[in-house]
Amino acid sequence: MTILITGTSRGIGAALAEHYRADGRRVIGTARTEAPEGGTVLDVTDPASVAALARFLDGAPLDLL
Repeated sequence: MTILITGTSRGIGAALAEHYRADGRRVIGTARTEAPEGGTVLDVTDPASVAALARFLDGAPLDLL
């Protein structure tokens, strides 16, 4: 199962990423300013950033967003 979680640099997003990784899931995390391990930078208010996420995913299917 591949999961994309926004805001994994802290708080709820970080806790969810940790939980799913501990459960053996593949987690792709995003953060606004610095790419988390195994993830990428994403500012959802910036169309160029959203396009960069699409390129990063390169067509990989997501099971959970």
